[in-house]
Amino acid sequence: MPGTTTVCALELHGQNTLVSFTRDGRSVEVLYRDCEIHTDPALRARKGLDGHLPPASVITRDVPFPAGAVFSLTYDSFMGHALDQLAAVAHERLGVAPVGLHEAARHTFRATGMEEGLLPPTVHYYGDTTYTGDHFHLVDTGRPPRWR
Repeated sequence: MPGTTTVCALELHGQNTLVSFTRDGRSVEVLYRDCEIHTDPALRARKGLDGHLPPASVITRDVPFPAGAVFSLTYDSFMGHALDQLAAVAHERLGVAPVGLHEAARHTFRATGMEEGLLPPTVHYYGDTTYTGDHFHLVDTGRPPRWR
């Protein structure tokens, strides 16, 4: 999982993420550009990482939302959307049932321990209200995550 040693959540927006497969389908690379990175200082401290923080996008300092909501946006919404697209292609081209991919993703999330106190039980996403500048609100959708 991205960020497990740095405690940074990469916002892998679908339009900025490229998945590259070898011809035989045995090797995959995920390439991304222009992503936002959010840092959680409390989680870094719990993991014993130093107090050095980037100049922007630090949760509780620059990002006015709880870490769980930010990580849900990143993993459930952004990464989940990219995984939905990959699942559709895998189903169409390889005959792989999406339910099998969902279970593999759930197993991976459980194995990393990311759900333990980090991610909320429901998906968080942008609210419907529009604000000026870079301001936005995250809301709890009440929906359970599909990929974890």
